[in-house]
Amino acid sequence: MPMKRLLLLAALVLCACGKTQAGPPIPFDEEGACPFQCCTYRDWSVEWATDLHADRRDDSPVAFHAALDDTVTALTGVVTTTKVGRATAKRQVTVGSKRTTVAAGEPIYLLRHLPGGDWKIWVNGVTDEQYIPAGPGYCTGEQQSSDECAMTVLEQPDVVWWAKVRDALGREGWTREVDHFGNIDACG
Repeated sequence: MPMKRLLLLAALVLCACGKTQAGPPIPFDEEGACPFQCCTYRDWSVEWATDLHADRRDDSPVAFHAALDDTVTALTGVVTTTKVGRATAKRQVTVGSKRTTVAAGEPIYLLRHLPGGDWKIWVNGVTDEQYIPAGPGYCTGEQQSSDECAMTVLEQPDVVWWAKVRDALGREGWTREVDHFGNIDACG
């Protein structure tokens, strides 16, 4: 009897391993990411008094309080996709730098928007980047037949950006209230 149970368990494990996941694991964390063009981790000015948390959770204990007009050093960040977006193609296309083939109608999962109109995507278990035009202006003339112009964004993803900062006393904490800080944009 124990041998039968062992064989049954082995069969179940093998069966589960053969299944393909429908989409990326959620939440999807991208460590070190900065979510917009020219976003940078460096000294940030505190423009609104802000509680910094011990962990990347709103209910995490407060590690320290950054007062108005303080300066903190932004160390890193994590962009977390909490709900994937979706795009689709009206015909077979090749996407990303890894040149993944996607059949017509097959979902292209959107993890987050990147600078310049690119998207962080997930297709067939592969994470990559792909340009998908936001509107019809790009898809004119010779571009109309491009793979990019065959794709359409159906649903936007939901993302949360947590930044880890250190104050002048060496205390570290996390915030998703990044709009409380200045000097985040290296372009201006």
